Amino acid sequence: MIRPLAIFGASSIALLVASTNAWAAPANKLSAAVDQFSAGAAADTTNAATESQVLRKLRQQAAAQARARRKAAAARYAARARSTPSAENSPNDMEVETVTEAELSDQEERARQLAWRNGDQNFIMVDKALGKIILFEGGLPTYTGSALTGQSTSDELPPNALSQTFDQLSSEATKITPAGRFTATFGHNAEYGTLLDVNEMHGKDWGIAIHQVWLGDPAERRAQRLQSSREADKHITYGCINVAPATIEALIQQFPKDQSVPLYILPQDGTRTDTLFMPRNS
Repeated sequence: MIRPLAIFGASSIALLVASTNAWAAPANKLSAAVDQFSAGAAADTTNAATESQVLRKLRQQAAAQARARRKAAAARYAARARSTPSAENSPNDMEVETVTEAELSDQEERARQLAWRNGDQNFIMVDKALGKIILFEGGLPTYTGSALTGQSTSDELPPNALSQTFDQLSSEATKITPAGRFTATFGHNAEYGTLLDVNEMHGKDWGIAIHQVWLGDPAERRAQRLQSSREADKHITYGCINVAPATIEALIQQFPKDQSVPLYILPQDGTRTDTLFMPRNS
């Protein structure tokens, strides 16, 4: 949940945004090629198998291009981070990671398939159980990073949570990142900088968002938790999804600023994945 907190690394973010804008045009052209081919394929089904292979190849090329952009962004970001003194325990040195389909967990792969059936090709996935955030482009995973989620591992907010104030939701049992399909919209907060608000999760004086990790309480060791390989370390927030600055940059680079982005937050209980994400007309 968002509350007044401190922001870290805003100047580095501004530098990276300026340096990566030039890479958008090639990706847009390739995306247009995918759309154009998709329209033609819909009109002619005689060679469906071949067309499906070509479409998949085009999507893979788009994903490869996106990975190349992010790798270059990571290199530039890391160079600036090394040359700029950062606060102790800062997550600024965490680099952009890429992921392939083969590296998705069974639950993540199932959710990806269901997202595709829902018509979502460009979307965000948050795996609470594994402490991960994954970005998808053209239905393929292009980026993964660590993510901190709610201290409670419950998948649902209490029934009356949205009608309560932030101070009323102070117990561990209410610090929940709810599971489900949501939408997220870019916004700006004076303390966090660029973030993505979860449109369906707004209480009386609070909201749930994807934002840069909060480092205001050293005892919580959130920067170290982001870099930890222990899944249990990833549950610490009030409900918001905390990520490294590099992840915010990847989000800024991949998704349009004036549109809502589909957001799939996977349930801690993997058996509920189909229940939450199965298309309603299935």
